[in-house]
Amino acid sequence: MSWPKYWSAGAFDGFGVARTCGEALALGRGLGAETEAAPTLPTVTVAQIEAATRSAPLESCGEKGGTGVFIPGIAAFKRHRSSAQGWRLVRPVPLTNGRERNGRHHGQANRRKSPQSPAVMHSLEDRPRGVRDGEELDPAALRRFFAAAIPHATGALTIEQFPRGFSNLTYLVRTGEREYVLRRPPFGAAVKGGHDMVREYRLLAALAAHYPLSPRPVAVCEDPSVLGAPFYVMERARGIIVRNGTGDAIAPGDMRAMTEALARALAELHAVDVRDPAFAGFGKPAGYLERQVRGWTERFAAARTESQPELEAAFAWLAEHLPAPTGVALVHNDFKIDNVMFDPGDPARIRAVLDWEMATVGDPLLDIGTTLGYWIDADETELRPFAFVPTDRPGGLTRAAFAEAYLRARGGSAGDLVYAYIFGLCKIAVIAQQIYARYVRGHTTDERFAALGAVVTALGRAAGRARQRGTL
Repeated sequence: MSWPKYWSAGAFDGFGVARTCGEALALGRGLGAETEAAPTLPTVTVAQIEAATRSAPLESCGEKGGTGVFIPGIAAFKRHRSSAQGWRLVRPVPLTNGRERNGRHHGQANRRKSPQSPAVMHSLEDRPRGVRDGEELDPAALRRFFAAAIPHATGALTIEQFPRGFSNLTYLVRTGEREYVLRRPPFGAAVKGGHDMVREYRLLAALAAHYPLSPRPVAVCEDPSVLGAPFYVMERARGIIVRNGTGDAIAPGDMRAMTEALARALAELHAVDVRDPAFAGFGKPAGYLERQVRGWTERFAAARTESQPELEAAFAWLAEHLPAPTGVALVHNDFKIDNVMFDPGDPARIRAVLDWEMATVGDPLLDIGTTLGYWIDADETELRPFAFVPTDRPGGLTRAAFAEAYLRARGGSAGDLVYAYIFGLCKIAVIAQQIYARYVRGHTTDERFAALGAVVTALGRAAGRARQRGTL
């Protein structure tokens, strides 16, 4: 089918679902000189777009990088100052009775005000700190890279670091009034060891047109001589990250809204059309389930320091009860509440999903399995002391209720979720065992890791209980 094409010219950086002009200006990165609109939308001519900027009844606004306009029921557009004409379709959103289809913005529920005070909610926003010793970036080299790759990012350059996370390093880079997030591998890590920044950048670029909750990538550097390793830069998102230590400050109503939004966001990710050529080469869906079970079984064997009979029995059960494939989707592989950023003024609204380094194209069953494995309920006394994320806080959905919310958002069955949950528990146990093995074998003296052997045992027992009862 031939879809109407929207004329554009010049350099553009607007692309993503938008309800208002302001949201349009904040989203995504433009690709190419023309954009195809959904076939259900009316054709919009250049004359209409130009007229919209002069028409008071239509919503329009400006920003430092350009000007945008939102045509209700049709689309949002953006023009860069560097182009004398050139309007870019941000992404059309059909409207019904003045609201987006399904009454949602980016799959989120209608806007709600938090019962918590604005000051408290904004105090929970994720903030950077000073750069840790030994993890400094060369400001002169970074300034040269910005001048070449992001020439409009001018002004004094400052660097801070986000302190959380155990894998890739994440920095806040300010250039004048602009803010960017830079991600690079840990110092001394090999790219092939799971810190491939170029791959993560390419994936985010592919996601820009499909999943508005993915961060917008801006530039990538493949030359390790610049900062010692490949890295990429993306726009900064601001919001709350729910971690152990912040969950207690969140009101029960907000916690419920957040966990419901999390279920919708995961379902929306699994609905992304991975047939788009942009996702080519990001995974091997054929045989994905068997490969994952075998791979995590082998990783456990390599890291084993002592007998874990219940975990070993769970891995054997997974291999014996391998289900039929449930589909092909983009899977995040680490989708949990502390990898999501929420709007502090509207906790039902997710601003960004973070940490895409392990994402691939595969079976979505095991992706929700990882999420369920991290999910701890308030009555699980053995697991609560080891909770990686605070899903057990008052108001939040239970594991079973989260699964139900996910299924509603998916609009149907997603396969054997008990199997998925047991897989998630086993996978998380192996991750803990790998860290624990480094401690036992003397590769690290960090005493925090001494307790991880008990975590592995507890997760193995939880997998055994799930097998016996057959429920989440």
